[in-house]
Amino acid sequence: FSDYGMPVTFYNDHYDLLRCQNFLFARKISPEASGLKTRLLALSQSPQPTCQISDEGTYLYRSTTHSGRLGLRHGRRFWEAQATLGQTRDLLIVLCKKNAIAERLIARLSTLPNLKTLGYLFDEITMQLPDLGGIETTLSQRNRHRKALIRFLYDSYQVTQLLICIDPAEFECIQDFCTDTASTRLLEINPDLSNLALTNHAKSLDLISAESPKTALTRLLPQLRADIQGERARLTDAGFDSHYRIAERNDITDTEHALSQFLAAPEQTVRDLNLAANLFSNEDAHAL
Repeated sequence: FSDYGMPVTFYNDHYDLLRCQNFLFARKISPEASGLKTRLLALSQSPQPTCQISDEGTYLYRSTTHSGRLGLRHGRRFWEAQATLGQTRDLLIVLCKKNAIAERLIARLSTLPNLKTLGYLFDEITMQLPDLGGIETTLSQRNRHRKALIRFLYDSYQVTQLLICIDPAEFECIQDFCTDTASTRLLEINPDLSNLALTNHAKSLDLISAESPKTALTRLLPQLRADIQGERARLTDAGFDSHYRIAERNDITDTEHALSQFLAAPEQTVRDLNLAANLFSNEDAHAL
């Protein structure tokens, strides 16, 4: 009987299981299992039946039923296998509100062997990607099938290491990749939140214009600052593994150390590629 007190139904392929038990009793046989009925009748009428008793039926039934309830009875479904990036792959994610800083960093990293660097592929439709069957054509398609997109990119570029950029506000996307079986490392880049940087950030989001009154800006800047600080706090509270941070006011040696850990490369390699020098300085240095 099952856990619910219902008789277990037996079918044609249960013959070997039944004849190996220390008693022969089938409370309920499927109406379609005519072959099982015939074979059991012949066995019962045999003058000297030869049965090797193993008596594993009860345990086997309970084990199989439990595995089925966990979705493990028949192994991973094909859609489950296709929903992961793979344990042998490394995904490096740069988190930065300022696109120019992140793109400057990945431009310097493009010389590293076996590492394919991409930008904000989930935010910038102008980024050129290889033909991936159509899921790369629109931003909605890319975000809807983001793991499949990344998996196809690994295959298309024939690499095991891929670097992408994501806006820190996209917490669910970041969390989705960090819970994957692939090895995921995060590099959070935090520019200073000066009033000028926040003003330029507000203009880039079309929250204000050149004609907006100063009173509107005065009310807006504290909210923008709080939003960005909230995004940073949420990432910290999530406690992701392999989460490294660099800030604009950090000493260059601290920045080099964080980059070394993020890239899993010697610090000398970071210095040779000049990755940390002038990372935050350009004509838009004060803009997010």
